[in-house]
Amino acid sequence: MPFTNPFSKSRLTRRGDLRRLDVGGPRKWLEHLRVSGATLPLLIALVFCGSALCIVLSGEERLPWVPDQTVDTPIVARIDFDRLNETKTTQTLEAAQRATPNYFRFNKPLIERVTGDLRALQTDVRAAESYEKFNESSKGRWKLSQAGYDAVRKLSDSEGAAKYDRWVNGLMNGLSGERLVQRPTAAERDSQRETAEDAILVNAEGQDVRVSKQRLSYASNEQHVVRLAKELAEGFPNSLREAVTQIVVQAIRVDPAKDRYEPVYVFDNGATQAALESAKGIPPVYDHYKRGAVLVPAGSTLTPELLVLVSREHSRYLEVRQSSVELYRPWLYKRLGQSGLVILIILGLSLYTQRYQPRLVAQPVHCLSLATLLLSMMLASRLLVAGSWSELWTLAPMTTAAAILTIVYSHRFAFGVSAALATLIALTLNASFELFLVMMAVATTVSFTLGDIRSRMRLIYVGAWTGAAAGVMAALVGLSQQQAPGFVAGQAGVAAGAAFLACCVVLVLLPVIEKIFRLATSMTLLEWADTSTPLLKQLIQKAPGTWQHSHLLGSMAEAAADEIGANGLLVRVGAYYHDIGKMCKPEYFVENQPGQTSAHSRLAPRMSLLVILGHIKDGLALAEEYHLPKILHQFIAEHHGTTLVRYFHAMAAQYDAARGRFRDDRPPDESEFRYPGPRPHTKEAAILMLCDGVEGAVRSLPEPNPSRIEAVVHEIVMERLMDGQLDDCDISLKDLARVEQSLIKSLCSIYHGRIAYPKTPQPQSQPLAATRTA
Repeated sequence: MPFTNPFSKSRLTRRGDLRRLDVGGPRKWLEHLRVSGATLPLLIALVFCGSALCIVLSGEERLPWVPDQTVDTPIVARIDFDRLNETKTTQTLEAAQRATPNYFRFNKPLIERVTGDLRALQTDVRAAESYEKFNESSKGRWKLSQAGYDAVRKLSDSEGAAKYDRWVNGLMNGLSGERLVQRPTAAERDSQRETAEDAILVNAEGQDVRVSKQRLSYASNEQHVVRLAKELAEGFPNSLREAVTQIVVQAIRVDPAKDRYEPVYVFDNGATQAALESAKGIPPVYDHYKRGAVLVPAGSTLTPELLVLVSREHSRYLEVRQSSVELYRPWLYKRLGQSGLVILIILGLSLYTQRYQPRLVAQPVHCLSLATLLLSMMLASRLLVAGSWSELWTLAPMTTAAAILTIVYSHRFAFGVSAALATLIALTLNASFELFLVMMAVATTVSFTLGDIRSRMRLIYVGAWTGAAAGVMAALVGLSQQQAPGFVAGQAGVAAGAAFLACCVVLVLLPVIEKIFRLATSMTLLEWADTSTPLLKQLIQKAPGTWQHSHLLGSMAEAAADEIGANGLLVRVGAYYHDIGKMCKPEYFVENQPGQTSAHSRLAPRMSLLVILGHIKDGLALAEEYHLPKILHQFIAEHHGTTLVRYFHAMAAQYDAARGRFRDDRPPDESEFRYPGPRPHTKEAAILMLCDGVEGAVRSLPEPNPSRIEAVVHEIVMERLMDGQLDDCDISLKDLARVEQSLIKSLCSIYHGRIAYPKTPQPQSQPLAATRTA
């Protein structure tokens, strides 16, 4: 009977348990995909190489400087370019606006009001027959004396009316000719920032008249208004001057208490703002730089203004490069060189993986996961730097990748892959050698300090050490470049924070990492080793003998694994679960049989064989049902390998002989009575197989003393070795000898001899009389 994989779909379908095991999904489809040779890993490597090239070559070149950095070499212009001088442009604009004159428009309502009052005075005088009636009718509106009244009364004829009109027109011409203005308020225009020497007066005809500000007069107080009114009233007779002065003052005066007067020319806010807006149309000021001009001298600190200048030169260079053969050809050669470096690095990484992780090449899912991890970290670095963040923030994806690689693989492999990733990130960012050194310091610290994760604090400690290493390395790099102390401290803080934050992110994503890479950390294994888990609790209740056997194997296997440097915790937890399938039919296994009668006495040997072989299939089904970590499934499937079920093979031979015939006219075939396998593929699974075999053999000894134990252990180990059960794992003969000695030591400690304690003699009873005598 050929051996079949317990994971195969055909086997599960034949046994009717396909519903309990999920064989679908992209991951398992990829695992079951059969291709010749290394076609699929090679395809993954090619896709990874193409994706890495896209990330490295995508995006434009960025500036390698940050604010407050001191440059050790001068920054020189690569092309001729112009830069908008915002400072000078702003200064020119402000000067133009300050030199813009204020606009004042002619106050026609004021002239009309004064004219109307003078006409009203003449009308009121003519209408009154006497001075007394004039005062009574005007109710003190006009400050007109008797002489003035008489003077106006004499002008009742046409000649007098014409004369009065000439006086009024003369006053109006004089008032219109006055450049009486009022200062604009602060809300309208800040007069303190105004530098214009002239003002624009828009006269009654709508013409703009430019007038020097020194020739303007301002309606600012009562005395000034009264003096102006008296000067304008000089064209009238003396008897009328007081009344005319009163009329002009009352027209100009608005609210003296609030210092409000109505000038001849009022401030035209709309025209002034329009002039200010037109002043903004002046051409901007540009600074012209020639190719080879020093933009930033060596030893200078990059201020924000200098960074703007360098950024302008860089953006202009990128524009010109597309159309300039002189600039495009060197850039193309640079891209070709970068592409070649990426291909060589990935080729070296592939050879390194094949040399130190050959099993990874045989597992397409792990190859794809590793490639996705590296590409994700490269893309994250590109995005972080594209956001104008410091280059040191790339330490976050670098630390994350190094931590994940160390958790999933070995320290050496994690360090090598991290070094390749650091080189790819440096090429992606066109970074300096100093940044590469900081990334290598982080990768080294994480790879060689992150060991067995048995608690969450372990990653916190590693994050603290990694942050400290990153901060110190960044500070040393800054000091070597003669940067300012403040700048060095800031960069060191960024580096330390990025590294520590990455370790915290790994701690949060640890369950996801375990699921993707199908592994279990020591912290997860310790959780599954707790006897309060549902699966172990059922095992203890339904098959207590099997649990005692599994617990004993766990102690033995852990000690043996520690002897050869294997994962002792993994093999101990695997031992706890390796026989969970027995709790489906616990009474058919000797450790759970309370009496001398065996449940197999009523079954034919081949039927008993099916029961015994079924505990592996049932164990795998339970493991899937309770979501046991995939790494523990190997101990269920491989702890018997393809060994012979010797007892029932011998019973089958006796059973057929007793009936007088053999099936198929031949004795039972050994292949029919072997476990389906597979054979152990790891040291831990091999150790558990040996422990399971020697523990059962030693338990069957009538008097297990050290010499017998040693002989039985050696016999079982050699039997497994010669049967080829250890051919698929990488355990060496030296390791096998050390495992054998560890098992002998453990079993001798378990089955040690005991001293027969002597019985305590019972005191003899004395006669009652003797007692009384005493």
